[in-house]
Amino acid sequence: MPAAMTKETFDLALQTAQAERAEGGGAVLPAGCTITLHAAHDGVSLVVGRVTAVALDGDTVKAQTGKGESVVLSLGDVFAVSVAGLPSPPSARKAGFLG
Repeated sequence: MPAAMTKETFDLALQTAQAERAEGGGAVLPAGCTITLHAAHDGVSLVVGRVTAVALDGDTVKAQTGKGESVVLSLGDVFAVSVAGLPSPPSARKAGFLG
């Protein structure tokens, strides 16, 4: 079974997704960016995709998807978070010919 997610690792995933803190201690992802939560418990896996907002309440993760669905998971059952839709960093190289 995969290692359980810690609060510190979950916070790092939200920081990677450039999530902004919201009222009530939750976090909202920037427009166009979503996360996918990967969880497993007793050999059964669950993937919660297109999450746009999350909140931690102790060891409980409350996730809201772009379709308005709400999902509640145990943080100990979450083993991975993937991030999609981040804007690409500005290129250090300019387009065109050198010289």
